[in-house]
Amino acid sequence: MYNYDSNWYEKDNISELLNVAPENTIIFDTETTGLNPYGNDEILQIAIINGNGEEVFNSYIKPDMRKTWTKAAEVNGITPRMVKDAPHFADVEETIQEIFNNAELIVGYNVEFDLRFINASGIKVKRNTKIFDVMQEYAVAKGVVNGYYGDYKWSKLEQCARDYKYKFNAHDALEDSKATLHCFKSLLNDDRYLDVIRKNKEETDRILAQKAHEEELRRAEEERKIQKELKKQEIYAKAEKPLNVVKIILMVLGILWIAIITFAGLGAKIGVGYTILFDVPGIIALIIALKIKKTNDKNKDNIKVDIE
Repeated sequence: MYNYDSNWYEKDNISELLNVAPENTIIFDTETTGLNPYGNDEILQIAIINGNGEEVFNSYIKPDMRKTWTKAAEVNGITPRMVKDAPHFADVEETIQEIFNNAELIVGYNVEFDLRFINASGIKVKRNTKIFDVMQEYAVAKGVVNGYYGDYKWSKLEQCARDYKYKFNAHDALEDSKATLHCFKSLLNDDRYLDVIRKNKEETDRILAQKAHEEELRRAEEERKIQKELKKQEIYAKAEKPLNVVKIILMVLGILWIAIITFAGLGAKIGVGYTILFDVPGIIALIIALKIKKTNDKNKDNIKVDIE
């Protein structure tokens, strides 16, 4: 499965993007033999530029396994002959990894697709690197809803570029990267997009404030319950103390009485019936002690405490 440690851009904080220096921003694109990076599809071209539009890396890549890719070639125009003398990805992996290590912000168009391919090829993205997908954010700006998926409708890069008055030759990784950079900059100045972000931030702030208030009420209720229980225990302890003394005295006297009468009865060789008869006061004392304990427990449950 595709996995990388990084942070997707938080939509309500445009300043995070504007604060990243162009030299620390990379825009990249790949051309591939197909759509499955974890099957047998591979990268045919990778291009990387910085936020100033300067080329950082651009090269065809010779696949390790695939020899032909007819359907993909119909789209990207890259043939086996064009990459026969190109480096394998492993030959340039260290260079590409260093570029990604130095990046604070990664921008792409349908960037998750490209990230999957470089991840499958061994490239890792740092945990604190921000990632911005122009395709998804342009869909927000355009505001057309896809009824089937219940989300904003995605557009191809060519459509996005046309909307922002940019001409290019699609399906070349370098050309696509430059077009993506233009669309990225245009999007951050697009009132349609900024208005949605502002409204989203207001709604997010409202929800967060509501959750914070609910959490405050929940904690206050928990604290009230704790204080109520502590007060109940305090009241119970005060009420129970004298009764406990009586209970202990009765239990001790009852046990001593039964023991004395029993041993005396055995010594005097009187019948068991008489012994039991004489034990009655001690038994009554024990019963009263147990009754006091039961009453105490019941009273504890019935204590009512008002906590302001």
